[in-house]
Amino acid sequence: MRRNLTAGFAAASVLLCVSGTAVYAMPEAAVTNIFQTGTVDIRLEEYMLTEDGTEKEWEDIPDILPGAEISKIPRITGEGADCYVRVKLTFEDTGAVTEDDLYGMEECWIRAQDGYYYLRDILKNGESVDVFKGIFIPEDLPQDELEGKSFRLRIDADAIQAANFTPDFESEAPWGQTEIKESRNENGHDITVFQTQERTSLQVEYQGDAEALTADPDNFFKNLPYLMPGDSYSDNAALINSSGKEIRIYFRNVIVEEDDILEKILLTIAAETGGEELVIYSGPLKGEAITDNICLGTIPAGENGNFRFTLDVPAELDNDYSLLSSCVRWIFSTEEIPEPVQTVKTGDDGLSGAALAGLVMMLGGAVMGVAALLQYLSREGIGTEAAGRRAKNRPYGGKETG
Repeated sequence: MRRNLTAGFAAASVLLCVSGTAVYAMPEAAVTNIFQTGTVDIRLEEYMLTEDGTEKEWEDIPDILPGAEISKIPRITGEGADCYVRVKLTFEDTGAVTEDDLYGMEECWIRAQDGYYYLRDILKNGESVDVFKGIFIPEDLPQDELEGKSFRLRIDADAIQAANFTPDFESEAPWGQTEIKESRNENGHDITVFQTQERTSLQVEYQGDAEALTADPDNFFKNLPYLMPGDSYSDNAALINSSGKEIRIYFRNVIVEEDDILEKILLTIAAETGGEELVIYSGPLKGEAITDNICLGTIPAGENGNFRFTLDVPAELDNDYSLLSSCVRWIFSTEEIPEPVQTVKTGDDGLSGAALAGLVMMLGGAVMGVAALLQYLSREGIGTEAAGRRAKNRPYGGKETG
């Protein structure tokens, strides 16, 4: 009997989870999802000053003399979201001219131990910054070092998003662990866009008796400050049941700021509880199916689960969707699962103790009722023999005479 009761309870739990029934007055934790669409992009161009001091596009100089001052202005322009930039300067085909011969580099640039020059300031969209102003050719450079030869200064420029990212300019590598997102060659220079690899995973924890459900960090998509066309991004949230009872955990979202972009981005939610992963939702980020509570599953006492989400941004999104921002609130809630009623089993197929006691009481009541009836009949003389004797002493229709 107990096994059947347990199975029936489990089936009811599954039905509740699948139906998406709204559950209220439960411990909740709200996580704000602030995300932006946009691109990180920079342009590198080179200019030079003419004799009258006006700028023009860089042109190769055929003859270079010792002691010459060459005007060469590499300029980086931000063409996407706010970003940090860095450059690597490499002199090729010469050992006589080095980085020490550059002039006009402002204090906003710092050279780190990894060999890159880092811009301390954020480069905003539409703004430009010059790397340096020119090159001094050493006066003591022998003529035969330059005659009939040429050298090249290669400039590689990198960019990384500024949102939710703070470089450590005191470290050997101020950008830390980074991952190449895009790389291209323009006018002989390599331009690379990086993205950070700093991971701050979300944790949703239920603490039991305190009826407190906590979530950290505040921003659900902290690892993805910008959504780029063609991006596919996944991350995880740990679901922690630190209480002494089994719980169900639910999820829903609330649109705080609406944008058309919410209907373009595809969201997939999968939850792993009890060692089994199920896809809970797949559809637009703005979906009616996730505005009511969705049961992610059950988590036994003291155990953990996993909540995985994936965002897919259509590659065909154009600049109309660039630099949009929106806000969605993600809400997790829980309810404790009551323990099933305990029964005393007398055997695999026997009666339970409660059922047996009930049967004994029922039989006892029946016996007592029969005894009372027989006692009543005896007192009234309605037994078979007494009834016969009385019939003989009673005339037809008259009263008893004897």
